[in-house]
Amino acid sequence: MFHILKYFILSTFLIYLSYLDLRYRRIPNYAIATLLILGLLLLPFTPDCFSNLLGLLFPASILFFLNMHLNHFIGGGDIKLIMCIGLFTGVYSNFLIFILASLICLIVSLIMKLCYSSSRINLPFCPFLATAYILVVFYRIF
Repeated sequence: MFHILKYFILSTFLIYLSYLDLRYRRIPNYAIATLLILGLLLLPFTPDCFSNLLGLLFPASILFFLNMHLNHFIGGGDIKLIMCIGLFTGVYSNFLIFILASLICLIVSLIMKLCYSSSRINLPFCPFLATAYILVVFYRIF
């Protein structure tokens, strides 16, 4: 029951942040701070605290260093959001969510590239993270 509440909280935040990212192309820091505080408050009640702490650090830190050296291919808000998702889900699920979100984003960008002949497509990444998170959660529950 506790996991369903945790999944519901993060899903609600991700849907809200997806709307903001689609509309304004930014993820506000107050929402990230709220998610981090909630994740840290719920951390003692999770069965695998160490995995959740690793989920907070590893995927986001790798993306941060790659982003610094590869011409800012992902936004800073997206990296912070991946940290929050990792705090809620753990390191393995966080890697799965990131890879699934990247694949969905790749498919959508290829379809958009075929439909519109612009040279560069700039997509917000938060809706793809939210979609991948919801798919992984439904797979876990059912």
